[in-house]
Amino acid sequence: MEARFRAEAAELMPLSASDAPAGSVEFLGEIAHVSYPGGTWRHAVRLGDSLVNVDAPEAFPPGHAVRIRVSHQSLFLFSVASQKAAPPHSSALLEVSEP
Repeated sequence: MEARFRAEAAELMPLSASDAPAGSVEFLGEIAHVSYPGGTWRHAVRLGDSLVNVDAPEAFPPGHAVRIRVSHQSLFLFSVASQKAAPPHSSALLEVSEP
């Protein structure tokens, strides 16, 4: 399965934040890069072998362990076999295993 979400649809928080409330999913990762494109901080977060973009109102430094929280309304799951290659600069792309 592939999980996709928009950078602005996810919440970025410290690893020490409380567990996800019902109706959301969390991923644990590490900040790889941070930039300020204007209006928000954009973080490239390493999740295993993948990098995903997450926007946040505050900057987290590279190397910082974080949680990415995504509500079920903002998370889109696709079958890998039926999915074409994602275009560059698309929403976050992450392979997840089925339960």
